[in-house]
Amino acid sequence: MVKSFTTLRLQGACNAAISAAHDTNRFLTYHEPWNKTRYGGTTDGHLRRLEIIRVSCEALYAIAHFLGPLMPNTAMEMLRRLGKSSTTAANASHALDIHDLRTDFNNLAAGNPVLVGHVLFKKMAAQQQPSKKKLHAGKPT
Repeated sequence: MVKSFTTLRLQGACNAAISAAHDTNRFLTYHEPWNKTRYGGTTDGHLRRLEIIRVSCEALYAIAHFLGPLMPNTAMEMLRRLGKSSTTAANASHALDIHDLRTDFNNLAAGNPVLVGHVLFKKMAAQQQPSKKKLHAGKPT
């Protein structure tokens, strides 16, 4: 990832950021921290759910840094929602310095507020395939 940024291979950096987002989504889907019955009503189950959410927030924090050079406004909004940074343009490059990321997934303080807002990336609907009739329109048969 870092090599893609430092060598200005933006396509590789973009692919790595998208891959990290997909992996985070798979992690959340697999572990289902919203499913209380899966973890039972025990203290251990509750702590496990909180840890899944914490790791997911850490992943989103890293993804915000990966997206920073490509989508700075979106990345800053992600940091703001994670309670980590203000959204002024002046501090964007410092707030999104990929070299400041900790590799042990301990970038966010415990109890950090997480803000909810509108969906940043809406799911795109699958495009309908054009009919054969439309494909051949205007062409002699």
